[in-house]
Amino acid sequence: MPTSGALTMSLYSNGATLPRVSALHAWTRSGSQVTFSNPSTVNAWITQNAQPGDTLKWRTSAFGDGGALGTQTVSAAQFYSGEEQS
Repeated sequence: MPTSGALTMSLYSNGATLPRVSALHAWTRSGSQVTFSNPSTVNAWITQNAQPGDTLKWRTSAFGDGGALGTQTVSAAQFYSGEEQS
């Protein structure tokens, strides 16, 4: 897995199939942990754009597997203030 990349965050209005607003945010990896390169920018974007009932979805930009053979698996867990979110 690379040490940096980007992901697209999208906000969907309640029940909508298309996003109401989206933005690209950079991330960096240290060891096995991935964090936003500028968390304040992400927080500001969410604060400015989120509305009650919105759903937040994210998708990473494509990245290579370093040429490893066989099946490659990436698992993820979301944390907020040190607490895992489901």
